[in-house]
Amino acid sequence: MKKWIWTLGLLGFFSFCQPKVKPEEPPANDSYLDPYLDAIRISASADQPEDSSHRAKIQFLESEYDFGKIKKGDTARLVFKFVNTGNARLIINRVTTTCGCTQPEWPKTFIQPGDTSAVEALFVSDDKMGPQHKTMSVFANTYPPQTDLTIKGMVLK
Repeated sequence: MKKWIWTLGLLGFFSFCQPKVKPEEPPANDSYLDPYLDAIRISASADQPEDSSHRAKIQFLESEYDFGKIKKGDTARLVFKFVNTGNARLIINRVTTTCGCTQPEWPKTFIQPGDTSAVEALFVSDDKMGPQHKTMSVFANTYPPQTDLTIKGMVLK
């Protein structure tokens, strides 16, 4: 019985000693603006998706990249250049791939209307063999919000 009471006492002590974590509160006033997050949350197309008069538009010069033939274990560097052909600032939220062998990089800043930039990726062929066909999806404050890019090539022995 004493062990039971002692164990409960220890559990109570450790739970009492744990720091209390307060949930993060929003800013006290509306003057706080994070331009990166606001461009994603409050994009021009979010309020009126049918209105294309004020919208960022991403136009890739090529939507498919063929890295050709590489040897197993080699790495191919891929570059997808694009232009913001819209009339609002463009921000890329994230880029996903269909395979862990493709590691994307993208600009984390605003792309002004008319400016160019690129989404890059490394294709690592360590455990790949034969024909490769991968998809990279770019999510931005555009309408539609997702643009798919294709990566293909051949990995040789």
